[in-house]
Amino acid sequence: MPQRLLHSYPPADQRFDELLQAPLRPREHWSRLFRELQGIHPQRMRERIQATERQIRENGVTYNVYADAQGQDRPWGLDVLPFLIPPQEWHQIEVGIIQRAGLLKHRASEMQLQRPDARGDVDHAGQRHRLQPVHERMDADAQLDI
Repeated sequence: MPQRLLHSYPPADQRFDELLQAPLRPREHWSRLFRELQGIHPQRMRERIQATERQIRENGVTYNVYADAQGQDRPWGLDVLPFLIPPQEWHQIEVGIIQRAGLLKHRASEMQLQRPDARGDVDHAGQRHRLQPVHERMDADAQLDI
């Protein structure tokens, strides 16, 4: 394992550590990434981080904390390393997303039935358009997003 990469990693006192299972020992699903990172010189990694931060600044990628009295835009924080999720944890997330998408589709279908005027043909600027029911559009959108 690339121990030099982990020496400056802060210890996880009183919290679950997503990366390490023990001091200087990454969890199994991080092992491949660490093997790959071992071949990257630290200066090259710093350059990548700086390039990412520069692109965020130059492209104006920001967020705003609305409760903040200053209300200033802040640059979006982006890690150059991915957040890895082990397969068994991803399976739980996937099941939850599918369940919630199904519930949302069901609710949209119920709402569609309550608004029969929102179905069928619509005249817009002299042209007739066929409206697709909301729950059918959501099916297609959910498949693209999941």
